Formats: sequence, structure tokens, C-alpha cells
Amino acid sequence: MKVTLSVLAIASQLVRIVCSEGENICIGDQCYPKNFEPDKEWKPVQEGQIIPPGSHVRMDFNTHQREAKLVEENEDIDPSSLGVAVVDSTGSFADDQSLEKIEGLSMEQLDEKLEELIELSHDYEYGSDIILSDQYIFGVAGLVPTKTKFTSELKEKALRIVGSCLRNNADAVEKLLGTVPNTITIQFMSNLVGKVNSTGENVDSVEQKRILSIIGAVIPFKIGKVLFEACSGTQKLLLSLDKLESSVQLRGYQMLDDFIHHPEEELLSSLTAKERLVKHIELIQSFFASGKHSLDIAINRELFTRLIALRTNLESANPNLCKPSTDFLNWLIDEIEATKDTDPHFSKELKHLRFELFGNPLASRKGFSDEL
Repeated sequence: MKVTLSVLAIASQLVRIVCSEGENICIGDQCYPKNFEPDKEWKPVQEGQIIPPGSHVRMDFNTHQREAKLVEENEDIDPSSLGVAVVDSTGSFADDQSLEKIEGLSMEQLDEKLEELIELSHDYEYGSDIILSDQYIFGVAGLVPTKTKFTSELKEKALRIVGSCLRNNADAVEKLLGTVPNTITIQFMSNLVGKVNSTGENVDSVEQKRILSIIGAVIPFKIGKVLFEACSGTQKLLLSLDKLESSVQLRGYQMLDDFIHHPEEELLSSLTAKERLVKHIELIQSFFASGKHSLDIAINRELFTRLIALRTNLESANPNLCKPSTDFLNWLIDEIEATKDTDPHFSKELKHLRFELFGNPLASRKGFSDEL
């Protein structure tokens, strides 16, 4: 059945020829308005139609047909009706209200629904629909606060759905992050990063890898990159990755490598302890070299302190390994100058490190004598 669904979905995409003419969408000889106009009763949503805020949206999992209608005042929502979500004017992510529709389901029934969504989430079009119409998955995945508790198995499946929906899908990313206020999306991204950093018993390594996949799916797009940087995502992950389980570390190193360097080749599937240390140092140095990351900012100074500790550990056994780039050294020189007046003691420490840890120790004596 799953193979049949996938083949049908691919085949349907190949035979469709969709044209947008002004306010209309045309598929073959059939044309209809681009903007969907909901009524009090359920109506089918045609391909490509834009559903306005304030609508109930659902999908028939037998026909894969979306339907929508107006939200009526004081309307009772059937909690067992899957695929029905309120897209309200406040523009918030899923909460306990959006979870009402699955309250009547047993864990076995919910598991079946998630399995259906896993199959559909790999399809580009359905991935966008799920992000918009089935926001209860964020609650099941533990990505937003809820009163309901779900098993780790259900969480993992929900996280897999979110990652599959967003991967290489700009439309789904825009629907997730581009239709709600920045304060909500920054908090959402901070929550994602925080769960990767957590070493508590509530977040296991499988969940952490799934969450990293979600972050990795959104940061290639401008809106995801901006939000990731707004919550100091790079610094927070670099500060914590070496404390995590090895498979989570590898996923994190790959994601940050892509984000900072945009390499053409992927990392090796495994790294030795020394290679992990070198990769961690390289990523932190590249982060500082890639932009104006001032050490006046507390989290940047904390990350720089971690870099010193990592390099000291490496230098004790491998003094000539992992030499800093010219861009990094230029950044460090700029920071020495920038802190000379505001924090002269710190500036002097940076200058000492510039020679002793990041350059030629023999040049240190000359560097300080030049000040005399």
C-alpha cells in the first residue's frame, strides 16, 4: 500500500500541467480561483489554492483531498477528526487547543495516524500541507509545551514527520517560520537548540538527532538562518556538542560544517577522538573568522574560552596540528585592538594568546617589546 501511494503521488505530479493566470489557477481545461473562499460547510480545496487565516483545514487520508471551512463562533470541534486544525489570527504554534482533536484517540490510533503522516511527509506538496494543517505534531514531538505527555516512540515519529516535511521544502519552511511573529519563531528555534543541548533523561540521543535534522532542514533558508543566528544557535551547539553521544556529535559537526563552510563533500561517517577535537576547534575558529563576532558578547567570550581549552588540550600532544587561518588571526588582531581601551587587561591576554597559542611563541617577546 505504501509503495502504491508513493508511485501514485509521483505519477500525478508528472501528468499535471498547472498554469497561474492572474487570480485563477488552471489545470488542463479546468480553472478555479487562486484564493480559496471558505463557507460554513466543508468544501474541497483545489491544488495551489491559498487558504485564508481563520479556517478549519482537514485532509481525507483515503483520497488525500484537503477540505476547509470557516471557523464559526462557539463551534465545537470534533476531537477525533484528524487533519483539522485552527489557523487563527494570533499565528501561534500548536498548543493544547490544537491537541484537542486527538484527545479521543488511543495511543495505538495516534500511532497509526503518525505512520500515515510519515508516508505523506516525504511528498513535497503534502509536506507543506501537514506543517500547516496538522500542527498537533509539534506537541506530540515535544517541540511546544503541552499538558499531554507522549511516549518517546510517538515523539520520535512526530519529529521524523517534521524533519521530512521541512527537508528541501522552502514552502513548508515558510509556512512554519514565516507566518507567525518573530518572538514566537525565535522561541521555537531556541527550544530546538535547547533540546539538543539537554543531557537530561527527557531527551535521548535519537530525539536529539531528529531535532538536529529539523534545524539542519531550516537553516539553509534565509528565514531559518536569521532565526538560528538570533538565538545564538551556532555558539550554543559548539559549546555543547563535545558533551553529547558520539552519533549526535557527528550529526552536529556535519550540520555546522555545512552552515559555516558550505563544503562540497560530506564528513566521514566516523571520526577518531583526535579528529573530533580538531573538527571542533576548526568549526569554532571558522565561526569567529566568518563575521564580526565581538568578544564583548558574553556567549561569544564563553565560546572563545572553550576554544582556548580545546586548543590547549590539543597543543599538549600535537603542537603543530590545526593551525588557525589567516582570517581567524585577522579577527583576533581586530579584537585585540577593539578591547585595548575598554578592557586593557583582556586585550593583553588576547595578545599573549595570539602568539603563544595561535602563532609563533618566539614572536611573543618581539610583539610585547614593540609596545615599549
